[in-house]
Amino acid sequence: MGSSEGALLIEIVIESLMYALLLFSIVTFVVGMVLLIAPKKIERLRALSDRWLTPRKSLKPLEIPRNSDPFIYRNHRWMGATAIILPMITFYLLLYSVADELPRNVVINKEHYLFWQWLFDSATLFLWITNLFAFGVGIVLFFRPSQLKRIEAVANRWLSTRQGLRRFDQSFSQLDELMLRTPKWTAIFLILGSLYIFMVILTFMLQHPDWLDLLRTQLYKV
Repeated sequence: MGSSEGALLIEIVIESLMYALLLFSIVTFVVGMVLLIAPKKIERLRALSDRWLTPRKSLKPLEIPRNSDPFIYRNHRWMGATAIILPMITFYLLLYSVADELPRNVVINKEHYLFWQWLFDSATLFLWITNLFAFGVGIVLFFRPSQLKRIEAVANRWLSTRQGLRRFDQSFSQLDELMLRTPKWTAIFLILGSLYIFMVILTFMLQHPDWLDLLRTQLYKV
């Protein structure tokens, strides 16, 4: 990714973060006011917002191992031929049907052209790498499928989503309980904090119309 594409990506990230902070301060202010005026409504809202959604049910199909090796080895000629032909078609399209540069007429916002060009180049590189790998596997599978048994121990290692997501499948309600035990002090803290963040960001944007370029320049200096 060139310097111009990187600068555009940094601009998008900075602008998104600034507006996200503004939205966060507004939501925090509303929550603080409700907590100060009618804390019981927060308790009813908590009954809805704190409903725990576990990913175990939705990810259960991924927890079932499916052994496709016997089918692949029984039909290794057909599978290998498919893994060879499809990458060859992709190589042809990449070489003769895909331009080096993204046409400018397909990008609505011309200011973001460099970003879409970088994304286009990244997708093209990804297709080259994945199809080269698939082409190599297809050749081995067509002519010498027994060579693939050497990597079966690594390729067929089962990765459980439950183990990986176990730390996220826990409920932490200590902060909510502390907030409800001291609703007035929590409300004052949320209101003052949100007003401070909102006023600082809004004042900075109004005093510096070129605030995006200013932040990007300071970031590059760091």
